[in-house]
Amino acid sequence: MYNLKLNSKNSTTELNLHVAHEKPVNPNNDLIYLYSDEKRIRFENDVLSHLDALYTTALKLTSSAENAECLIQKTLLNAFNSYINFNGHDFERWLLNILIKTHCNSTD
Repeated sequence: MYNLKLNSKNSTTELNLHVAHEKPVNPNNDLIYLYSDEKRIRFENDVLSHLDALYTTALKLTSSAENAECLIQKTLLNAFNSYINFNGHDFERWLLNILIKTHCNSTD
């Protein structure tokens, strides 16, 4: 389990992301697979500058700080699990897309 503590200026509490250790997709190809610690560090660094945009959007979608933080938790977990597939272009748009899809899936 990893514990990512990401603080937002708009959030009154810390967001903690707990993700299970993943098995490598292809352990023989270092170029394709980011090992867990490297992946976590890169993900943390990429997310930090976009957390306020995530929180603002989540708050608009949920109308409650508690629900917004819950939505962000789910979003970051989904994003972390698919981070290896991120193409490197417009990280904020990618995160917001995951946030909106996560919100839509949770309201079905």
